[in-house]
Amino acid sequence: MIIILLVFIGIIFEGLGVWFLLFEEGYYKLLFFIFHGLASGIVTVPFYILLPEKYKHPKKFSYTALFLAVFIAPVLGFFFTTAVLILLRNQKKLPYIAMETVPVFHLIDEKIQTKKRTFGESSIREFVLRKNIPSTLRLRAFMFLTEMRSPESVKLLRHGLTDNNDEIRLLAFSYIDKVEKKLSEQIHFYIEKLKEDLDKKEKGRIYTELAKLYWEIIYIGMADKEITEFYLSESERYALLAKENQDNPYIDLLLGRIYLKKRELDKSLNHLKKALESNIPEFKVAPYLAEIFFLKGEFNKIKEIMNKYSYLKYDPSFYPVAVLWEEG
Repeated sequence: MIIILLVFIGIIFEGLGVWFLLFEEGYYKLLFFIFHGLASGIVTVPFYILLPEKYKHPKKFSYTALFLAVFIAPVLGFFFTTAVLILLRNQKKLPYIAMETVPVFHLIDEKIQTKKRTFGESSIREFVLRKNIPSTLRLRAFMFLTEMRSPESVKLLRHGLTDNNDEIRLLAFSYIDKVEKKLSEQIHFYIEKLKEDLDKKEKGRIYTELAKLYWEIIYIGMADKEITEFYLSESERYALLAKENQDNPYIDLLLGRIYLKKRELDKSLNHLKKALESNIPEFKVAPYLAEIFFLKGEFNKIKEIMNKYSYLKYDPSFYPVAVLWEEG
C-alpha cells in the first residue's frame, strides 16, 4: 500500500512540475526543478523497494543510480525505470548447484585444451633413426614431422629418403618435393613480376620477398651443400637491392643473419645493430648478437646481453643458453 501511495504522490508532484513549464516567467522554471526533484526523490523509494535484492547493494550506489535515472529525463525517466524494474524482476533464476556436485575435472577437460605427448616419453628423433622400432610407429613419426616446417623436421625427413621402408621413403620424398616445388614457384612468380614496369616501393617489396624465399630454402635445410652458397648469394643480392629501394629494418635483420651464416661477423654485427636501433623487438636480434660475440671470443659482451635482456631466459628454445651465461 505504501508503494502505491508514494508512486501516486510522485506522479502528482511531477505533473505539477510539468504544468509550471507552461508559464514563461523564470521563477516557474525554478518551481519545475523543485517539484521534479521532489517527485524523483519520492518515487525512488518504491523503486528501490521493488528492486531485486542482489541489485540493492551497495545501498547508496543503487539509490543514487535510480534517482538519476528518474531525474535526468523528466517524465520519460519514470517509464524507463519502471520498464527496467519489470525486466530485472522477471529474470529467470538459475538453479543453485552445490559446489561438491560441480563436475570440475570434466569442465577442465572440455574447456581447457592440453597438448598431450604424441609419442610418450621418447624423442621423435629416436622413432625416425632407430630401425628396430615397429614400422607403424616410425611411419606415424614421419607423418608428424610433415606437419612441422623447421630445420630439424626437414633434416630428419631427409633420413627417410634412404629408409628401407617404402612408405616412409615415399612420404619423405613427396613432402620434400612439395616444399621445394612451392618455394620454386614463388621465386619464379616474383622474378617474372620484376619484368613489369614497377615503382620503387613495389620493387623493394618484391626484392624483399625474393631475399626471404632464398633464405628460407637455406634456413629449413632444403638446399644441398653444393648449391647452398648460390642460394646464400642470391638472398644477399636481393636483400641489398631491397635495401636500396625501401627503408625496412627487417632487411637489416635478414642481412645480419646472412652474413652470420657466411661468417662475415663484422658485416653481420653492423646490420644487426642497425636493426636493433630501429624498434625491432629486441628478442629477435639479441640471440644473433650473442652468437657473434661468442664466435669472436668476446664472452663478457655475451654476459652483458644476457643481463640486459634477462627476459630471454623465458624463451624455451633459448633458456639453456641464457642460464649458462647469466651472471649469478
